[in-house]
Amino acid sequence: FFLFFKIKKKFFYLVFVIVWFLFLIKTKFTKNAKNIALITAILYGIIIEICQGAFTTLRNPDVYDVIANTLGALTGILIIKLAYKNSKTTH
Repeated sequence: FFLFFKIKKKFFYLVFVIVWFLFLIKTKFTKNAKNIALITAILYGIIIEICQGAFTTLRNPDVYDVIANTLGALTGILIIKLAYKNSKTTH
């Protein structure tokens, strides 16, 4: 139920992973582009939560935010895999 309210976060990380992956592919860094995009997104989400707890008084770190961010990133990777699978079968 809590993840329903984290839809914006999941969507942001979904888009973040796809854009980061496309950037890596465009710059010819294709060997581990999916893994790099996924790990970068997850680490970014964790670092943001840590910074919220360490450097602000108005925000608190939230483990549910990290979970939502990770689920969004994983969904982005799934979309990438499905897109590449479909593009290989149609060409």
